[in-house]
Amino acid sequence: MIENEDEGKNFIKKNLIAYSSLYGCTEEIALKIKEELEKSSMRTEIVKLNDKEQFNSLFNQDLSQFSSILLGSSIVAGNFNKKINKILAKLESISLDHKKFGFFVSCLKASNPDKIIEAKNEYINSNLKEYNLKFSIVDAFGGKLDLSPDSSLNFLVKYIIKKKMLKENPNSKKIEPKIYDYRDWQQIEKFTSTWLNIIRNG
Repeated sequence: MIENEDEGKNFIKKNLIAYSSLYGCTEEIALKIKEELEKSSMRTEIVKLNDKEQFNSLFNQDLSQFSSILLGSSIVAGNFNKKINKILAKLESISLDHKKFGFFVSCLKASNPDKIIEAKNEYINSNLKEYNLKFSIVDAFGGKLDLSPDSSLNFLVKYIIKKKMLKENPNSKKIEPKIYDYRDWQQIEKFTSTWLNIIRNG
């Protein structure tokens, strides 16, 4: 039962969260955002772009059906997933007037609050400027490193990460074999709240 007109409008809107996540860090953020949107009766579809089947299914859909599109990606070697670029190119090629776009990344650089702006400029703004799309909100969140014995990371990757961590933290003499979670969930909560207001009032 619809309690009021505004609630009815919010429920009818169909929103998309499309993300790429290599080790699950970005996925957890995307799922949390989806959970919060649905608490506010925002109908939300979520797609993992680095899953071939899910990507193909989304790419073959009419993206104009979505009132808002939020893209998210992990950062590997300074870039987000190539599937993101394919979605951006498709969005640019179709008429999406009055649609709301958002973008976020999860990366180690943003683990330092003083470098969040730098991370946004380096990983988001510099890559999005080639597309004729207007984004209402972008943000960079810290990452998560699983260096525990049960980690899916191989020895070489762990070695490279530990070496980089020691370089960036000269006062550290040893990197413990554990999970390092640098995500600021209050930052993510604030982002989600802002995004919710954007798509609700769009």
